[in-house]
Amino acid sequence: MTMATASEIQIDHKHWLRDIERWSSYLRVWQNQIHEVKHEYRRILKMVEQQADDLEEFSETLGSHRNRLIVDERAMVEHHQPVERDAKLAESHEDNASRHEDLYKTHERLKQLQHTLTAGLALLKHEPFRGE
Repeated sequence: MTMATASEIQIDHKHWLRDIERWSSYLRVWQNQIHEVKHEYRRILKMVEQQADDLEEFSETLGSHRNRLIVDERAMVEHHQPVERDAKLAESHEDNASRHEDLYKTHERLKQLQHTLTAGLALLKHEPFRGE
């Protein structure tokens, strides 16, 4: 192994100091970016938790809607209803139609957010070079 001269050592030091300055510049940018990422992460985590709550609520609402439809279906099939009962059934049908339209809109909103969240997670899970 040959000994480096003082001049060669100084050249190395200048090169390394430039590297350190460049890396420090990147570091400042990355620190600012990670601060923003942390802020967004907390916001997204709240969205995910809200989505979980909304999905649970939607599940319960779907069950109730299904049960109301089954009750009306049974009423129509099991008994020939008098006119006043038919009016109740017609009113229930109108309520169910409105409720069903609301559920459709809720389903579409939940689906859109679910796709967005899972696509974002897929990107993060498969981030290149993470293991290197």
